[in-house]
Amino acid sequence: NGTILGAPRLELCIAHEGAVAHRLAWCPLSSVAPAPDTGARGRLGLLAACLRSGDVCVYAVPALPQSETDAATAPAPVVALTPVFRARADTRNVFATCVAWCRVAGARDRLACGFSDGTLRVWALDTA
Repeated sequence: NGTILGAPRLELCIAHEGAVAHRLAWCPLSSVAPAPDTGARGRLGLLAACLRSGDVCVYAVPALPQSETDAATAPAPVVALTPVFRARADTRNVFATCVAWCRVAGARDRLACGFSDGTLRVWALDTA
């Protein structure tokens, strides 16, 4: 019925070396997929971010071990991530203004970004 059961709590903080993120788009995975940089933990999904620097970055968000997500009073873990994909702005005056994922069954997922120069750029990314 859309009712939230219980109080929300912060489960994960993501640290990155990019500029301020002003737009985000989440690409959930159908299951916890293996992530090459996080070992057996796998990943929950991909997070695309439009950064104030003008870049668009995609981060693989790791799945947390159950023990880290169970404790209601424990502080949220902070995970430092590096981009698995980065699209740099062409010039200093052009920057990404919006970002969206398009999931395509049986094909590569698409990441679409709008830029301040009026262009729309689409990348086909292997998210498996």
